[in-house]
Amino acid sequence: MILLNKPVSLLILFYPIFLAADDIQWKVKDIDFVGNNTFDRTVLIDQMKLKPEGLFSKTSFSMAQLQQDIGSLDSFYRNRGFFQAEIRSSLDFDSTKKKVSIYLLITEGVRTELDSVVFVGNILHSDSILSVLIQLKRGSILDSSLYSGAQAKILEFYASQGRVFARVEYFFEFNQTGETAGLIFTVNEGPVVRAGENSILGLKATEEKVVTRELQFDQYEIISAEKIRSSVYNLYATGLFKLVSIIPVDTQAIPSEYDTITAPILIQVEEGDFFNIQLGAGFNSFDRWYGAVELAYKNLFGLGHRVYLSSRLSSVVLQAQVGYDYPWLFDRDFSGEISGYIERRDLESFKALYQGGELAINGKLSERNRYRTFINYKHTGWFRGQQQGPEKNNTLLLGTRFTRDTRDSYLDPGNAFFSFIEAEIAGLSFSNQFYRFKWDIRLYREFFGRRLNLSSALFLGYVNEFGKSGLVPPTELFRIGIDDVRPVRGYTESQVSAVNKEGEAVGGEFAAVINLFDIRFPLISLFSGEFFVDGGYVWPRAGDFSLEKLRWSVGPGLLITLPSGIFRIDYGFELRRSFDFKGGWYFGLGHAF
Repeated sequence: MILLNKPVSLLILFYPIFLAADDIQWKVKDIDFVGNNTFDRTVLIDQMKLKPEGLFSKTSFSMAQLQQDIGSLDSFYRNRGFFQAEIRSSLDFDSTKKKVSIYLLITEGVRTELDSVVFVGNILHSDSILSVLIQLKRGSILDSSLYSGAQAKILEFYASQGRVFARVEYFFEFNQTGETAGLIFTVNEGPVVRAGENSILGLKATEEKVVTRELQFDQYEIISAEKIRSSVYNLYATGLFKLVSIIPVDTQAIPSEYDTITAPILIQVEEGDFFNIQLGAGFNSFDRWYGAVELAYKNLFGLGHRVYLSSRLSSVVLQAQVGYDYPWLFDRDFSGEISGYIERRDLESFKALYQGGELAINGKLSERNRYRTFINYKHTGWFRGQQQGPEKNNTLLLGTRFTRDTRDSYLDPGNAFFSFIEAEIAGLSFSNQFYRFKWDIRLYREFFGRRLNLSSALFLGYVNEFGKSGLVPPTELFRIGIDDVRPVRGYTESQVSAVNKEGEAVGGEFAAVINLFDIRFPLISLFSGEFFVDGGYVWPRAGDFSLEKLRWSVGPGLLITLPSGIFRIDYGFELRRSFDFKGGWYFGLGHAF
């Protein structure tokens, strides 16, 4: 057994003897810790790149990587208040199996607590104001998140007032035993900064106005951290760039004698791929096997105009759509969109072909709040089946949708909230007449350092006829698994919907789908596990609503994270009084919601 101190001066002497005698790569067998009284083995291994061998994974051993891992563990302890922590390693080589067992000997030492907070250099704001801002309490563990978070709050406070060149640093004064320490912040408040000329780098096929129109500040306007963040967010939201940075440039060699200065703004971007292909496929109880494809080019004329062609094919729906998106219509911060489509539906109770088009205005109320107003025209080419067809072949519909979306992204939402509410009305003399409401709300939460993800969702929908119309067209009723209504995993549509005499699903005027919870957790490598509870039903009319009609399912899932996205396999069991393990498979790309 070889005992190594943290500097590892024995690297040259011993490493070649065991590892360079042949060309076989040594593997890590196990990693054990001694003296880790505060953090368990799992937490410490998470800080390392070397891992103990598992059923499907083996890590190659490297002395250099071991030292990097020891450095990571040392930083981990220091960042959590153990400034006197020491870590040594001991190695046991099995030359027969070419495996290495790693023993890490940890001396944690005392954990330092905060004794006092002192500010130096602050003129505009008193110590008491900054103390209230950072809210550090005497006796708190001197965790790095504590003092680095306080530093960030002070910088954000000054930057929100236009002092984006403010500088804040910190250092400690320990007592003799290291049990307590004073935290000293040195503050350089800096001047108020106004935006000077923009210098934009990285544009190749995109006009400069595409960048400047997304900025949340004008020339000579006082800039703040929030305005910079919003500008960066807007530029990413165009979908044209894969890298964006906005930096006010401090050109003052020495501190300015003036309290307000003008600074040039350096904007650096890296253009993404303008031609985009999106593919989707899966299996569920409604569509059975389905596939979808969208082809798009999103930078026509170098102005961010987007043209797209999409298609969806399944056993019940065949659809093709073409559209054009015009951002900053009339040089205003909203976009215009025009699209046309043709669709055939082969449902249990009817078959129909219809075509139409839509004009829409898309805009934002704030960074995370958006709206969409649209006019949709639909013409029914033919309709046949058991279900009564529409009274008129034409439907002219006016609608609006408000959306709030705080997700980091669709695949990795983070701690987030998503919701939309939509209202539609169809009328005029030549059109079917009805009104419809939809409400979708989703909540996402992360626990244990993003190792456990919990999400819940609720969808409610209501539609009803008015005026001279005696019924809502069957193509406008709610159907489980289509048109914003999520499926209830484990059931076919006819099991969670109003049906006709033949037992065929006919849709309904009121729909409710409850994703009570969806828990995701890591397994190994690219694989994650999932456990869910779904519920839902579609009632023929709102007056028929009954909680007893709700159908519930429960089941496990497996998620595989690939470079192209997430592939999901779910199995839903029907929850009935006589539980008989009946259910259904679901395959798809992305999360359930």
